[in-house]
Amino acid sequence: MAEKLETLRNYGKAKNLCFTCGDPWARGHKCPDKVPIHVMEELLEVLQLDDPPDLQHLSDSSSDEEVMLMSAALQTETRVKRRTMRLHGMIGKRRILILVDSGANCSFVDAKLVADLRLTPQEMAPAQYVVAGGSTLTSPQWIPKLVWWTQGHTFQQDVKVLPLGCYDLIVGADWLEEHSPMWIHWRNRTMRFTHEGRRISLSGIKDNGVECKQISPRKMRGLLRRGAVQHGIQVRAIHQEQELQALTSSTTATSVRPSEMDMPPGIAALIVEFQDLFQAPSGLPPRRPQDHRIPLVEGAQLVSARPYRYTPQQKDEIQRQIKEMLSQGFIRLRTSPFASPVLLVRKKDGSRRFCVDYRMLNAITVKNKYPMPIVDELLDELAGACWFTKLDMLSGYHQICMAEGEEFKTAFRTHQGLYEFLVKPFGVTGGPSTFQGVVNFTFDDLLRKGVLLFMDDILVHTKTLEEHIKLLKEVFRKLQEHQFVIKRSKCVFAHQKLEYLGHIIGADGVATEPSKVATVAAWPVPNNLKQLRGFLGLTGYYRKFIQNYGIISRPLTELLKKGLIFQWTPQADKAFTLLKQAI
Repeated sequence: MAEKLETLRNYGKAKNLCFTCGDPWARGHKCPDKVPIHVMEELLEVLQLDDPPDLQHLSDSSSDEEVMLMSAALQTETRVKRRTMRLHGMIGKRRILILVDSGANCSFVDAKLVADLRLTPQEMAPAQYVVAGGSTLTSPQWIPKLVWWTQGHTFQQDVKVLPLGCYDLIVGADWLEEHSPMWIHWRNRTMRFTHEGRRISLSGIKDNGVECKQISPRKMRGLLRRGAVQHGIQVRAIHQEQELQALTSSTTATSVRPSEMDMPPGIAALIVEFQDLFQAPSGLPPRRPQDHRIPLVEGAQLVSARPYRYTPQQKDEIQRQIKEMLSQGFIRLRTSPFASPVLLVRKKDGSRRFCVDYRMLNAITVKNKYPMPIVDELLDELAGACWFTKLDMLSGYHQICMAEGEEFKTAFRTHQGLYEFLVKPFGVTGGPSTFQGVVNFTFDDLLRKGVLLFMDDILVHTKTLEEHIKLLKEVFRKLQEHQFVIKRSKCVFAHQKLEYLGHIIGADGVATEPSKVATVAAWPVPNNLKQLRGFLGLTGYYRKFIQNYGIISRPLTELLKKGLIFQWTPQADKAFTLLKQAI
């Protein structure tokens, strides 16, 4: 013990540190409150030294200098070795990346995540926080008792709202202290502590230890001549956490996002290899035999509807979106005998969606009878699958052209003029059938061989990870060949359980989607036919999970008959309750 204390004294002198508190020493220095002996062991466990000093020699007979030297060692070690560990977790249904950071005084949640999940932070006096690299961020908001989940355990934590960028949630010393005493092995990425009366263990994400060896230019030339180099990447060491933060926060759509850091290396390599699939298109899609057509019934009159009346603010929004679509090449200014009016539909986030009211055009269009997939039949194909990838096409309709000579039928007019679509617009009848026909043609030889298609939703499923990587590469190749683009933010790669078409699919089978179940459970008693149809539509989607669904729901479906006055009966109320319980 004496040798250890002598080492600590020498270290303090060399670093010009205070023997009492471990802070840098200068003339006029004042120490903070001393740390009592009885909390030394707890501090060691909370501040997580890999090999904690033996405290059994620190008894009541120990000198104050010995005690405070040990305290100084703890504080110095904490500053020198700021330890972190990454965990995967959930907030609600959102998968998040968590950083356990012993150097953070308090816990933080990413501002973008708060906006995405529509959480309701509370205002507070603006506080400044020094982040990695020495820069300062200001937080004017906080969320009390934010509920988050990891590895089967639920936690609550007060968090400040900051634009984190790299991580969704950072839990700091306040969380560590709340759960102390705590044992953490940083090298093995494990922590053990008591939570809700039970001893639990959490495992962090292991780093992908990829070794890079330097070779000489001469050796590289030799490898190239022999064809031994498949591809090369530029690598540089990152020594400062600030550099890592800057690199991560400026990631493009083609880099691996923090939430995908546990992605199998083979999948990550595919994303880099086919990075052009995730880039927004710069022009019109290619011409295809299945380009969208609008056949009209014989003798139909031309569609010419007056534009709706718009407020000045709506006109500004229409002009903005028209300008954007013109720059993308999706529409053009034209004269046409057809003219449909424009609508602005409010989205959940408060913004406006540009829509064309094609009801008059759809009424005179010959309907396309191309068969659409049946969801239950698609789910039946998943038996035995253990690995799943879900791909979502970027603005799928706009990746299909209007057939040449058919564009004039899509014409719409605004207060500015008359325009027509060069790509398939939303709202025209037959649009889903056309899109399904195009993707079926694209993946013709892979259908029911590990690939399921429901319009712009592509599901890849296999039994093993090796098969999954091979099949996903073939899917990417076909998407690239046919010049399709997919939306990275809506894709899920190589998971063993995920949400697909309103169901949770996994190796253990198919289950209902929890949010849909919650919606059914909270559904109020219908007051009209529209509300009743909505309830029956939602429960009917899960009818295969409800035994005797048709018999149970009969009192409700009877109310939908034409000529009957809507009247809520005791029988209907009983059926309504039974369906909610069955779901």
